[in-house]
Amino acid sequence: MKTKLALTICMIWFMGGGMLAQTVQPWHVVDAGGGSSTSGNLVLQSSIGQPAVQLMAGTGDTLESGFIPGLRMISGASTTFSASLTTGWNLLALPVTVADTHKTALFPTAISQAFNFNGSSYILNLGLHPGSGYFVKFATPAVAELAGTTFAQESLAVLTGWNLIGPPSYPVLISDVTPVGTTIISNYFGFGTNYFIEDTLKPGKGYWVKVNQPGKLFIRTGSVILPPENNPLVAAKASSGVSHILPGVKSQDGIGYLSFVDATGTEGVLFFSTSRTDLKPDFYELPPPAPSDMMDVRYATGRMLEVAEEGKEREVPISLTAATYPVKVTWKLGKIPDGSSLVIDAKPVTMNDHSEITIQQQTGRVILTMAPNSSAELPKVFALHQNYPNPFNPTTTIRYDLPVDARVSLRIYNALGQEVKVLEDGTESAGFKTVEWNSTNGGGNAVSSGVYFYRLETVGLTNSGKRFTEVKKMVLIK
Repeated sequence: MKTKLALTICMIWFMGGGMLAQTVQPWHVVDAGGGSSTSGNLVLQSSIGQPAVQLMAGTGDTLESGFIPGLRMISGASTTFSASLTTGWNLLALPVTVADTHKTALFPTAISQAFNFNGSSYILNLGLHPGSGYFVKFATPAVAELAGTTFAQESLAVLTGWNLIGPPSYPVLISDVTPVGTTIISNYFGFGTNYFIEDTLKPGKGYWVKVNQPGKLFIRTGSVILPPENNPLVAAKASSGVSHILPGVKSQDGIGYLSFVDATGTEGVLFFSTSRTDLKPDFYELPPPAPSDMMDVRYATGRMLEVAEEGKEREVPISLTAATYPVKVTWKLGKIPDGSSLVIDAKPVTMNDHSEITIQQQTGRVILTMAPNSSAELPKVFALHQNYPNPFNPTTTIRYDLPVDARVSLRIYNALGQEVKVLEDGTESAGFKTVEWNSTNGGGNAVSSGVYFYRLETVGLTNSGKRFTEVKKMVLIK
């Protein structure tokens, strides 16, 4: 199938978060991995380095359908973004550079100042600047037309702790963001009616991310997302909001959730497990609550995930603030037997699958009580799981299951069979295990892109006949 290509190209693409961008530019073909506008203020490139526009021999000005795997916008295009704003707090970022950055010029219907974050507290800003995220509040839904020029943010400076950042003028996969001089120690969080974990940073939206020390986040140019009607995968991810699925975990077995919905319809979701020892609660710490007047629910630890401790019962208080009562609480347990319960004002509520309770008025304390892990919840067999994510950059997680106490060896090898790094080498107790590899070798130096293999060897401590060996492949892309 072939499609006619005019001398003037008009592009309309979906940018996420209720935004559309339209650009009309004269076009000049460059047969070396891309092309540029004859007016000099727009550059288009294919997502994998092929020529973005190719004159097919003997056919005139035609474009072969499917030849362009994806276009990406670099900078300099005159563009208008339509930003859909909701009632209450919105987490925004500038998707274009504008002449007047004052909040009143950009969002005249806002009923609050623009709030940024300085690493420890919110700060007021009269203006908004590309690369940063801002909380802005609105009394009613609105649409803001933001006219300006596109920009390609090469890097973002970040401080120790939580940072509010804004992406450039095109969507960015989180796998295309590389920390330099620092380490990312959280998920990326967007904000709708409450916080949710995001895998794609969308223009016009602000996002939270936490790092362990000052540094920079370098952004690799990503592919422009096509309209949802042409891209089912994007359409499925276009909506934003809380989820009852714990992100970043392939199997939801043994993971339950608690849903809190107040009288305004605002929902917050918490996750828990009494059996999964492979989960890392620290990675599920939530960002600071919105500046004010927005329901927020989290464990007293600040996280959205908690797990039981082996051999003893655990109580975790739940912080529920700025809610409009009554609040309906529903829950679903994992696929294994669970002895968890809620304690509301010192009254225990047994949690049965698909049950609910309504809190009629503000209460003193809400506590989740989790039964301890037991041997009945141990893995049934040895297993080595596929790393996640895969491909990855720069960190990936490897999970494996030990039904008995065992001597464990987990090692990384390159495509030549040479040992790159030893991840585990010693005795471990039975359970669901997890380990991260940050793409460095035994000397602490970063390894190059390519195919790597990880090999698990186990021998039971009390029964040497219980042996297990398996190898799996993974791909590092930088």
